[in-house]
Amino acid sequence: MTDIESTAFASAARASKAETQKDFILIDSDKTIVKVLQAFPNVVMILNEQRQVVYFNKPLLITFEIDDGNDILGLRPGELLECIHAGETAGGCGTTESCTYCGAVLAILAAQEGKSETRECRITTRREGHIEALDLSVHSASFEVGAKNYTFFSFADISSEKRRQALERIFFHDVLNTASAINTTIELLGTGTNPESQIELMEILPIVTKKLINEVKSQQELLLAEQGELVVKSDRVSSLKILRDIVAEYKHSMFYEGKNIEILPDAIDIKLITDETLLKRVLSNMLKNALEASIHSDTIHVGNRLTTDNTIVFFVHNKQVMPDEVRLQVFNRSFSTKGIGRGLGTYSMKLLTERYLHGKMDFRSDADVGTVFEVELKIL
Repeated sequence: MTDIESTAFASAARASKAETQKDFILIDSDKTIVKVLQAFPNVVMILNEQRQVVYFNKPLLITFEIDDGNDILGLRPGELLECIHAGETAGGCGTTESCTYCGAVLAILAAQEGKSETRECRITTRREGHIEALDLSVHSASFEVGAKNYTFFSFADISSEKRRQALERIFFHDVLNTASAINTTIELLGTGTNPESQIELMEILPIVTKKLINEVKSQQELLLAEQGELVVKSDRVSSLKILRDIVAEYKHSMFYEGKNIEILPDAIDIKLITDETLLKRVLSNMLKNALEASIHSDTIHVGNRLTTDNTIVFFVHNKQVMPDEVRLQVFNRSFSTKGIGRGLGTYSMKLLTERYLHGKMDFRSDADVGTVFEVELKIL
C-alpha cells in the first residue's frame, strides 16, 4: 500500500501493482461474476477500496483501444479517461479541489458507504494535446468477492444527448428571443411612431439582426471545432481594434444596461497573426460572462499586455467572485448556473483558444482580484 497524504478531497492512498493483480485473479476466479460483467454492453470496471481498477469487461478494452489489460490495473477512472485534473496532484484522480463536484468520485464514495448511486459526470479531457469534453451517466454499487469489498462502476456516454439539449436551448430560447426582438422592432416601425423613435429603431434593427446571425454562427463554429473540422483563417490584426470591436458589440446589449465597460488606457496596439473571427468570439464570450456576472453600476475592465516571452495576454476583469461550485467546474462543457443546456460559453472559449488559436486560456477568481479571464497568444 502506498500512502500519499496530499489530498483536497478523497483519499490519495493506493494499492500496489501487485495487490491490484491479486484482486484481478480473485475476481477472475469467480466465473459467475465474470460472466455477468462481460454481459454488460457498457464499460464496466471493478474498483478496490482505493478507487483503483482491479477488473474490467471487454467493452472497456474496446472503448479505450487497450491491448493489454494489465496496463490499466491500478489506474483510477479519471486517469483512464485522461481527465485534465487527474495529473494536477501526486494523489491523482479524486484528490484535487475540482474533484469535490465530480459525479464519478461522488458515486464511487457513495458505493463505498453501501449505497447504489447513479449520477451525471462532466469530464474535460486532454488527449494528444487536444481538449475534449465528455458527459457521462455513471452508476456505482458495492459488492463482495471472497470477503473483500469492491465497487462496481459503469458509465455510458450521454454527450450526444447533452449536445442536443444545448442546441434546443439555443434555437428555442436565445434565437427565438432575438427573432422576437427583431419582429417587435419591425412592428413598431410600422406603427407610424415619431421620427426620432423611428431613427432609434432603425439603429437598433441591424444590431439585433447581427446578434441573431452571430448566435447561429457561434454554434456552427462550436460543432465544427468539436469535430476537428473548423478552418482557421489567420491574418494580421490589430490588438487594440479587437478590444474596441468587442466592447462596441455590447454597448447596445441588454447585458450592458446599468453597467460600464472600460478599455484600460495602457492597452497596447500591436499587430499579431491570428484568426480574428475566432479571437473575437472568445473575447466576446469573456466580456458577456463578465457582464452577466456583474451587478448594476459595476465596471468591467478590458485590456491586454505583453509578456517577456513574446506573448500577448488579453484579459477581461470584473469584481464579482465566483462561488466555489462554479469556479471548480467553469470549463466543463455542460455545467451552468443558468439551467439545462446552458454553459457552453466558457468551454467553447477554452476549446477555440487552445485547439485552434494555439494559445492558453486561464482564469482567477478570488476576493483579492474578483474574476479575471485571460487568453495568451504567441506573437508570430
